[in-house]
Amino acid sequence: MPSTLIAPPSSLPNQDSDYEALISSLALNGWGMVPEFCPSSLVAQLRTEAIGLWQAGNFKPAGTGRGNRFELDDSVRSDWIHWLDPINASNTQLLYFKQMEQLRLELNRSLYLGLFDLESHLAVYNPGDHYHRHLDQFQDSNLRILSCILYLNENWQNDDGGQLLLYDHWQSPTPCQEFLPTGGNLLCFLSARYPHEVLPAKRPRFSLTGWYRTRNPLPAG
Repeated sequence: MPSTLIAPPSSLPNQDSDYEALISSLALNGWGMVPEFCPSSLVAQLRTEAIGLWQAGNFKPAGTGRGNRFELDDSVRSDWIHWLDPINASNTQLLYFKQMEQLRLELNRSLYLGLFDLESHLAVYNPGDHYHRHLDQFQDSNLRILSCILYLNENWQNDDGGQLLLYDHWQSPTPCQEFLPTGGNLLCFLSARYPHEVLPAKRPRFSLTGWYRTRNPLPAG
């Protein structure tokens, strides 16, 4: 079983020390996880909003690529997504954006990543849905620097499935890390570094995925 970094629990990570384990792991490995990044009350509110948006028909089938390269292919990816707009966000969503802004500032101070903004969407995987191995950075753009996934699931067990598998390389036969989508946990990894996939789950699986982006494209190579 792949090992998983366990950082000190944190209900409101608004002090430098709360980010030390995440920052150390990102610097060393290019990935890190913070259990209980958000308080359980906020996770529950975000989950309730996600379920309400889903029941109201506000999610769309997720695709791959963008622009004229955008494709819908449920053999590759079968989850559903709802993009968040910070300008028109609910009060609950604003709390999420506030915490992610605190994290952005700390990451820039400590790791000099040049993170400029955040794009985020809610995702739901119905039972049996999956997402094959992929990178989060687009082929024609390297603006996405760091992927951050906040899990919103309640009482998730290993038998429920839905694990995220992280790979060292495209050709790696086995994952280097495996993460259970436990509610409140925040998983971060370098968007251009780690191919990853989402395994099918036995019950609906909710998450809030964000990508910190740089303002200007990075030099090629």
